[in-house]
Amino acid sequence: MKSITRSFSILLVVSFILVTIYAAFELFGLPTDILKALDINETSKVEVARQVTQKAYWALGLDLLIIMLMIFMFSTYNLNHKAENIVYVEKDVTVKKSEAESSNYDEVLLLERLERFREQIDAITGDDESKVLDKAISALCKELQASTGAIYKTITEDGLNFLEFVGGFAFQKPDSQKIRYEFGEGLAGQAAKSGKELQTSSVPNGYITVFSGLGESTPNNLIILPIKQEDFVKGVVEIASFTTFSHVDVEFIRETSKIIIGLLETEDVTVS
Repeated sequence: MKSITRSFSILLVVSFILVTIYAAFELFGLPTDILKALDINETSKVEVARQVTQKAYWALGLDLLIIMLMIFMFSTYNLNHKAENIVYVEKDVTVKKSEAESSNYDEVLLLERLERFREQIDAITGDDESKVLDKAISALCKELQASTGAIYKTITEDGLNFLEFVGGFAFQKPDSQKIRYEFGEGLAGQAAKSGKELQTSSVPNGYITVFSGLGESTPNNLIILPIKQEDFVKGVVEIASFTTFSHVDVEFIRETSKIIIGLLETEDVTVS
């Protein structure tokens, strides 16, 4: 339909130009034709008649020139517009291709990480829950290049729900001390009570301390993920890092939490 309309428009424009040129020639010879029709052959009168019609002749010529300029400008605009559309389409295709490649890369990276994590979990031996969970959180943190991590499991005493530390990586805790949070207490307790994932890049000063040869420091990125089976909180995984977690890192933590569930021996606690 568009090609038919365009062809018809071109035909009209060409017809207009040809008719205008024909009218110009006819107008130019009109004074002589009129005088001949009146049987007047005096040269002076012919020249006077031509001068009278000269203004109309120039007006017709100017009209033709304007039409030609309009056609030229319209053609130039169409060519530029097509070029812009081609560039836009090429850019759009490039962006979509880049996004698809990035998505495929992230998916492959996630699968590779999960495979390595499962292999390390399968290699863990022993019945000591604390040692098993230490190795699990260690494997998780090393894969993420995180600074420190901890696993808490849910226990119930006197009708109250608590999170108790059961495994950690680069986690400073005296052997004789138990670390415990009531549901709703602290960041880990809040995540357990709500049953919702918690991420922050503004970790409270002193909440987590990493010791190194350069002194003490607090990681500025933290993710706390409740470990759940359906509506039951089994525990909480807490990971801290000095670098920002990517969406692949977060998805990896979510997937590994499903594996860690099988390593926890806890009571089922319904999220309130």
